[in-house]
Amino acid sequence: MLWIVAMLVTAAPLWLVRDLPMVDLPQHLYLLDVLHRLRDATTLYPATFEFRFRFTPYLGYYAAVGGLNALLPLEVANKLFVSAAVVGLPLATAFLLRSLGRPTWPALLAVSVAYGDNFGWGFVNTSAAIPLALVSLGAFVRAIADPVRRARWTVVFGTSLLAGFLMHPVPTLFLVPALPLALGLTRAGDDDRGGSALDWWRRRLVPLAGVTPFLLAALLWMAGFVSTSPELRPGGAHASWGRILTSGSIGWQSPGTNLRALLWLGANLFDDGSDSLALLLALILGLAALVARFFESAPVATTAPLERMRPWAFVVVALGLFTFLPLDVPGVVQYLNPRLAPLVLALAATLVPRGGARSTRWLTLAAAATPLVLAIPLAIGLRRFDAEASALRRVAAGAAERPRIMGLVFEPHSHFVHHPVYLHGAALIARLKGGLPNYSLAGWQQVSLRYRGAPPPALPSEWRPDLFDYGTMGGAYDHFLVRGAPPDSLFGARLGTELRVAAHDGDWWLLRRAAADSGGPRAP
Repeated sequence: MLWIVAMLVTAAPLWLVRDLPMVDLPQHLYLLDVLHRLRDATTLYPATFEFRFRFTPYLGYYAAVGGLNALLPLEVANKLFVSAAVVGLPLATAFLLRSLGRPTWPALLAVSVAYGDNFGWGFVNTSAAIPLALVSLGAFVRAIADPVRRARWTVVFGTSLLAGFLMHPVPTLFLVPALPLALGLTRAGDDDRGGSALDWWRRRLVPLAGVTPFLLAALLWMAGFVSTSPELRPGGAHASWGRILTSGSIGWQSPGTNLRALLWLGANLFDDGSDSLALLLALILGLAALVARFFESAPVATTAPLERMRPWAFVVVALGLFTFLPLDVPGVVQYLNPRLAPLVLALAATLVPRGGARSTRWLTLAAAATPLVLAIPLAIGLRRFDAEASALRRVAAGAAERPRIMGLVFEPHSHFVHHPVYLHGAALIARLKGGLPNYSLAGWQQVSLRYRGAPPPALPSEWRPDLFDYGTMGGAYDHFLVRGAPPDSLFGARLGTELRVAAHDGDWWLLRRAAADSGGPRAP
C-alpha cells in the first residue's frame, strides 16, 4: 500500500496540467499526430508526408503511444506513457534490489531523479529505456540464480531487453558490460551440484539465450541504417567513422566537468531549484543509513561475498560510461553521456547499506516522504509553467486551418523552467491546426515518416532564427510564430501589407499572410 500511494503521488503532478515543460515533446506529438491522421484530407499531412517503415530503436515509444492514441486523445495517451516512465524508474530499481537480495526501500529514493534532465529535454524514449534496462539486469540475475523459474525469468529478461532497445539504445550501452559482470558474479541456484566448467556454462545457457531477440534487432537496425545512410553505405562506412573519430568534431567534456554535473542533471527542471529538494532528502537518507550501521547491527547477508560486489560493479560501469563517453557524436547521437545520469543515480540506491529492523523501519517511512517532497514543488512549478504556456495555445487560435508555419523563436526559455522548452512552439500550432512547421522529425533515420517531395525551406538550425532570410524561405510559409524579437525588426515594411498580426499574447506573436486571409492562393 505504501508503494501504491508513493507512485500515485509521484505521477500526480503530470495530471494537474495540460502542457509539460519538455523541449522535444511538441515534435514527438506532431509526428505521432501525422502518423495517426496521415490520410486525413482536412490536414496537410497526406499531401506532405508518406509512411516509410523503418526498424529503429524509436519504434517502441511511437508504437506504444500510437496504440494508446487509437483509444485515447493523443495528449492523454502520451501522458500515460510519461507517467509509466516516471514511476517505472523507482519500481525498476526496487525490482533490481530484490533481485540482488537487498531491501527495496532505497528504491523510493530514485523518485528524486525521475523528473531530471532527460525529462526536461523531452527525451521520452531514453526515460522509458532506463527502467527497462534495470528490469533486464534484474531479470537476468534471477534467471541465473533461480533454476526452477529460469525459463520464465529468461523470457522477462529477453522481452525487457528488446523493449528497452526499441525505446532508445543508449541505456543498452550500460548492459553490454553489466550483463557479463552479472554472469560472472551471480551464483546459480544449481551450482551446488558441482561439475566441470562446461556444466557451469550449461546452467547459464538459457539466460544467455535471452539476448538473442535483442541481437537480431540490433543487427537488423544496423543493416537498415547502413543501407539508407549515404555516409554509412558499404565502402564509405570506415571513412565516415574515421572522419568522425579524427576530425575533432566529437564533443568531449572533461571527466571532472561530467562528475560535477551529475547531481545537477538528476534534478534541474526549475530555475529556482525547488525540484532538487527531494534529491537532497535522498542523499541525507542514504547517509543516515550508513550512520545507522554504527548503532544497530544488520541481519547477516544471504548472498555470497562475490555477489555482494555486484552493486558496486554496476555503479562503476554506469559511472564510467557517464564520465568518459562524449557529449556528442555528430551524425550519430547528440547529448550522449548526460542521458545516463538518472541511471547512475538510480543504481546508487543499490549501494545503500542494509540496516537493522528498527533503522530499516524508520528509514522506509522517511524514504516514503521523497515522492511528497518532490510532488509539491513539482506541482507548483508545473502549474506555473502551464499558465505561462497557455499563451501559446491562445495564439494558436489565431492560426488558419492547415497553416504552413515558420517558427522564429529567438527566446526559447520559460520564465520558470531551466530548459529551452519553447524551441518547437511552431510544431504545437501545426499539430493543433493540421498544418506544417518549418522543422519536423520526418526524414530522420529514427522515424518511419518522410516528405513526399523536398522538405520546406528551413533554417540551418532551429536554434538559429537569426539566420532567417525572407527572400529564400519566407515565400513557403503563410504563418510566422515569433518570440523574443519585435516582428517589425524581422519583416519591416511587409508587416501591414503582405503580413498582419493575427494574434499577440504575452511573449508570442503570430503573423499571417494577407493572401491567406483573403482566400487567395498560397505561396508554394
